[in-house]
Amino acid sequence: MDIKGLGYVGLGAENPDDWIAFGCDILGLQLGRAPGGEAYVPQTAPPGRGEDGSIYLTADEWSWRIGIHPRPGHSGLLYMGFEVSGPRELEIAKWVAKGESSREIATKLFISVRTVESHRNRIMRKLGARNAAQLAVLLQKHLLD
Repeated sequence: MDIKGLGYVGLGAENPDDWIAFGCDILGLQLGRAPGGEAYVPQTAPPGRGEDGSIYLTADEWSWRIGIHPRPGHSGLLYMGFEVSGPRELEIAKWVAKGESSREIATKLFISVRTVESHRNRIMRKLGARNAAQLAVLLQKHLLD
C-alpha cells in the first residue's frame, strides 16, 4: 500500500463552527467540499458544511481532509483513512485485515508468498505496526468499517 499521506480525519465536536477560525486562520485550511451530493456539497447546505452541521476543511481544491461532526458529549477522533496509490497493496491490506495468512493471500491472488510478505512488511512500516496482530487490528479499523 503506497500511502501518500493521511487522506482524511473525522473528529467529533460539541460545536463544529468553533473549528472554522482555528482551521482556516491557524492551520491555513479552507472550507472544502462535503462528501455526497452534487460536487460533494448538498445544495441546501452552505459551502464547506454538510446538512447535519458538519464542517469540512481542506488543504487543496480536490476534496475535504478534515471533517468535524456535531457530537455533543463525544468529542475526539471518530475515524481516519489513508490515501493509497497501489491497488495490489490495497487488495493485500484488505485480506490481511480479514485475518488471512500470507500463504492464503498468495494463493487467492496467484502471486508468491514472498511478494505478499514484502507488501505486508511495507504496510507495517508505513502504519507503524509492531507485529502482524497490530497490523490486522489497524487495517480492520480503517478498511473494514
